[in-house]
Amino acid sequence: EIYTLSLHDALPISISHIQIKGTISDQCSVFKSAKCPVKYTFKVVENSQKYNPHEDKEHISTMFKYGDDLRQDQLILQMINYMDSLLKSVHLDYEFTTYKVLATSKSDGFVEFVPNSRTIFDILKKYNNVILSYYKEIAKNDEKVLNKYLDSYINSCAGYCVVTYILGIGDRHLENLMIDNRGRLFHIDFGHFLGHFKYKMGIKRERAPFVF
Repeated sequence: EIYTLSLHDALPISISHIQIKGTISDQCSVFKSAKCPVKYTFKVVENSQKYNPHEDKEHISTMFKYGDDLRQDQLILQMINYMDSLLKSVHLDYEFTTYKVLATSKSDGFVEFVPNSRTIFDILKKYNNVILSYYKEIAKNDEKVLNKYLDSYINSCAGYCVVTYILGIGDRHLENLMIDNRGRLFHIDFGHFLGHFKYKMGIKRERAPFVF
C-alpha cells in the first residue's frame, strides 16, 4: 500500500506530500531514552519528492515521538523558514537548516532526521573540547574546504543567534545544538519559546537572551 506524509514546511503554509510504500527494517530502531522514540526509514514512491529536489529520492528517515507536543516545533520551524525567505529576498543567506515536523496529535508526531549531523555535545566529547578539530576532519585537512565550512559555521551561528533571540527560544544546551557535515550549525527541540522558559526549583534556567 502507498501512504502519504504531509510535512508542513513554511509560511505562507506550503505542504510537501511525500508518498511512502514501506519501511527499510534494518534502518529502523528504538532510541534508549525515557520516552523510547522510534526511528523509521521509509521507502519513497518514485518522483513523489519533487517538492524537495535536493533530498534523497529513494527514502526518508524520521523519528516518531510520543509524549511531546510537536505542534509548537512545527510552528517554530515554519517561522524560521519564513524568516529565512525574507532574509534571502534581501540577499542575506544565513544557511538555516529547517527539518520537517508532522504533529499527528497533541502528544505525538514525526520529526525528520537531518543526515550527517551530530550534536555539539558529542563533537566536544569526541574531539577533546576543540570544535576546530571536527572541522579539520570533515574538511579532510583541505584549507580551502575548511575555510568554506568555517564561513558556513559563522553564518549559521549568527543567523540562529538572531532568530532564537527574536522568538525567545529557551532550553538551549549542547544537545539541542547540532552541526552537519557541511559545517552548518542548527538548533533542534523547540519546546520552550516566546519567553516561556524552563524553571528549576522556582529559578529560571535561562540566564541570557540567547546562546552564543
